[in-house]
Amino acid sequence: MTDTLPGAEGPKVHFRHLLHATRVVVDGMGCVNKPVVPRDVPAAVP
Repeated sequence: MTDTLPGAEGPKVHFRHLLHATRVVVDGMGCVNKPVVPRDVPAAVP
């Protein structure tokens, strides 16, 4: 698999994009159970 995310210097950048995309989907779908999507990348991600 080739990394094609411009400016990606490591897994944190990818994780940040995934969290943002997840928040957009959750907000856009109007989830009634209000799932919590973290705003920050977990400390365990290098």
